[in-house]
Amino acid sequence: MCNLVNVGPHPRHYMSFYGDLMGDALVAAEPYETVGSVRPNQTSQRLYLLHEAGPGEFVARNAWFNIVEPWQVKYPEPGAEAEWQPKIDYSKNASRQNARDDTLLDKKTWKKLMPANRGIVALESFGEWQWQDTGGQPLADNESRPKKAPRTQVYEIAVGDNPIFVLPCVWHSFECRIDGREPFDWVSCAIITTAANSTMQAIHNKPADPAKRRQPAWLEPDDIRPWLDTEGVPPTEAVSLLSQFPAARTHVRPVV
Repeated sequence: MCNLVNVGPHPRHYMSFYGDLMGDALVAAEPYETVGSVRPNQTSQRLYLLHEAGPGEFVARNAWFNIVEPWQVKYPEPGAEAEWQPKIDYSKNASRQNARDDTLLDKKTWKKLMPANRGIVALESFGEWQWQDTGGQPLADNESRPKKAPRTQVYEIAVGDNPIFVLPCVWHSFECRIDGREPFDWVSCAIITTAANSTMQAIHNKPADPAKRRQPAWLEPDDIRPWLDTEGVPPTEAVSLLSQFPAARTHVRPVV
C-alpha cells in the first residue's frame, strides 16, 4: 500500500462508522486526528484503529501507520520539550507497515501481536503504484525489472459499494514519556496483506512474477467480530478468517 491512503475530509464520519458497526460495544472513541483529505497519491502516517479493550468491548484510537518501537521515537533535546512534535526514525525499521498473512504465526514481530493485538482500520480508498514503460504501458509480466521504474502511475482503489470499508491489521503500543508532559500511549499498526487478485496483479505490478504481488487482506462482515475477539478466537483460527477481496469488488481509477 506504500502508505498511500484516502481517509476523507470528515474525520467524524469515521467515528460514526465505527459506532454503527459496533453499537453499544464501542465504549470509547478518540477524535480522529487528521487534517483534510489524505489522497491516494500522498503519504499518510495516521490511521483510525479499532480494537478490543476487554471482553465484548471495543475502542477507536489514532495509530501510526507502520509498527513503531520505543527506540524509533526521536525525543526532544533538553530544553526543547515544549515545542516537541511526534517524530519517528523510520530508517531503523522501515518495512513494518504491512504484515504478510502467511507470516502472521511465524514471524517474531507478528507472532507476538496476533494473540491480543488484532484490529481493523477504516479507509475510503488506498493507492498503489503501477510500474510502466516510457510509453505509459504496464511492464509485461515476468519481464526483468529495472531498479527504478521508467514511469509510474498511482491508482486509487476502493472496495465494494460502501464509501468506507475496513482492513485487518495488527497493532502495538507503548507508554511515551516526555519531560513536562503527561505520559501518553504511542499506538501504531500494520495492515495485513495477502496474494493479489487479478485486478490488483495488473495494478501493483512491481514484482515481475504476478504470484508475488500483494494486496490488503479482507474480512467479510460476519468475520469482523471474530477477528477482533482476541479473548475467544485464537490466532490460528483468526488467520483462517482472512480472505482476498475479489476482482469484481475492486474499483480502480488512475490518479491524475
